[in-house]
Amino acid sequence: MAESGAHLVDNVLPKAPYRQWAVSFPWQLRMLFAARPQRLTWVLGVVTRALSGALLKRVGVRHCEGPALGW
Repeated sequence: MAESGAHLVDNVLPKAPYRQWAVSFPWQLRMLFAARPQRLTWVLGVVTRALSGALLKRVGVRHCEGPALGW
């Protein structure tokens, strides 16, 4: 696993800064999402749109047709 990460950093990914996000939910919501995964899908879609919109607004871009946030 560590070798794969090192290969990506050294040979695949461009030399550029990266930002990683972690999303955590309260225990009660985790149980809901475990029982109903479609709800988790919807919530993560909202989180992704909110983060990408905030980042695009921060850099002054209104609409981006190129690279986007990924998982």
